Amino acid sequence: MKTNSLYLLLFLAVSIASCSKAKIIPKPTLTGTWNVVRDSFAYNYPPIITNYIGVTGDYVNFKSNGIADVIEGQKMDSLAYKVTSDSTVIFYNSYGIGSIYLMKPFTDHNVTLKYSGYSAQPPSYESQMLILSR
Repeated sequence: MKTNSLYLLLFLAVSIASCSKAKIIPKPTLTGTWNVVRDSFAYNYPPIITNYIGVTGDYVNFKSNGIADVIEGQKMDSLAYKVTSDSTVIFYNSYGIGSIYLMKPFTDHNVTLKYSGYSAQPPSYESQMLILSR
């Protein structure tokens, strides 16, 4: 009987130890205000490259209603956006045409948004890298 009690006690101890809760790590969210660190844009026909370095007061505010307000220097804009996965977001222009951006790396405090694509009219290859922090 003592042996059965010992096995039962050992079984219960192992069972309780194996039931510890796994830590749930919340995923970062794009929603909220991010400071613009750098915004680089390039296209190859004609070859033009811009590299904007963010200053105090530059930001992108990703609202929960799917609108992103952008302030860079004297430029102000609002774009529709939709987060489609943990690593992609689509920005829509005023015609409803979307551009897919990769979000890598993406943490609670930093995100780099990268886009590359081809425009047929006029023919050009375009790329953008937007670095944000908060």
